[in-house]
Amino acid sequence: MKRRFVLAAVSALLVVAMVSSTLLTVCVANSTTVNDTGIDNKIMYYLDFDGDLDNGGSINATISKNGTVSYADGYVGKGAVLDNGYVSIDDFAPGKDSFTVAFWVKTTGEMNTTAGNADPCIISSSSWHSSINPGLTLAYRNDYNGIRFNIADGNAHDYIDAPFASGEGEGWTHIVAMIDRDNDQIHMVYNFTQKFSQKIQDALQSSSLTSSYPLNIGHDGSGTYTNKLTNLMVDEFMIYDGILSNDEVAELAGAYGMGNRIVAANVLLGESIAINYYAK
Repeated sequence: MKRRFVLAAVSALLVVAMVSSTLLTVCVANSTTVNDTGIDNKIMYYLDFDGDLDNGGSINATISKNGTVSYADGYVGKGAVLDNGYVSIDDFAPGKDSFTVAFWVKTTGEMNTTAGNADPCIISSSSWHSSINPGLTLAYRNDYNGIRFNIADGNAHDYIDAPFASGEGEGWTHIVAMIDRDNDQIHMVYNFTQKFSQKIQDALQSSSLTSSYPLNIGHDGSGTYTNKLTNLMVDEFMIYDGILSNDEVAELAGAYGMGNRIVAANVLLGESIAINYYAK
């Protein structure tokens, strides 16, 4: 079971940590931010899927579900079962900024499709009926057993194909997908180690990736694409502002390896928001 603690930001410095209880109170001074050097303060959206759609303190997030979203044992605590439904982040608008999407995914069933090389969406903010439609998509490819990360602006599209290594894609797999605007690159990382990188083509380097659709977890952005993964589970879904460095990916890996971590969502001093500490 995931254990929740609370972080409150106030005007004086005080840290009270009660390791064996269910309370962690952290109060910080007004002159600095919480965990400036870590990745916690980069999180824009966070869904733990621990039996509900609590956004974990995400700022101005509108989260909704479509169809049936149930919960089962996930990678940490509970995870979302999305074979008969999907989850929408209605206000996701990356524009021309760098960002990172990170989550655990598990697929144990066959694809609900009649097409031999179909590419059902794991997440998408695009109408996947055409790969040129604006937005981003991470789609499963069974022709090479991996994931295609596609970005488009309505006039052009680019993508990176990331095949699973032997043994990957079975059971829980951690995905990190990044758009790096400073270096005009797409990055994909599996299980914190295997990394794929590719230059974004010139036609898309200054394009916005905001679409007219929400970011859907478990379907394409329009919610109408025919092909859909069955028995799809997603857990610990996060969107970060900017990209994660190699050290930050290693920090995330180490935290999961220890079975616990601390995350926060855009913590600003003077605000009191929920912070979650989870232990397996």
